[in-house]
Amino acid sequence: MVPGALSASYSVATGKSSTPNENQVRLQQGEPETIKESPLIFDRPVQVSGNFTFTVPKGEALFGFGNGILDDYSLFLRLFVQSGRRYTPRSFSAEPDHRTSDYISDLNA
Repeated sequence: MVPGALSASYSVATGKSSTPNENQVRLQQGEPETIKESPLIFDRPVQVSGNFTFTVPKGEALFGFGNGILDDYSLFLRLFVQSGRRYTPRSFSAEPDHRTSDYISDLNA
């Protein structure tokens, strides 16, 4: 028997901006201020993790081979998988602001 645990989660991270200066940059470039929320660039909606322990007790060799040599050990396996980041349309800024990224959210797309 291989005891373990498996868990999964789904979450949504939305907001008005992904960086503290995103609205400031948008206003400096003459774009309208937005009040709608969109997926943030760091949003990873699906995460799955599993922990499994494989144990061979003392005196019971695996598949009956190597008794006294290949016994009394445990193998721990951790599996973690997550989806890629959600797609948020981004545009290259003609006048890059070096305090933030050269790309800004294009919420009009």
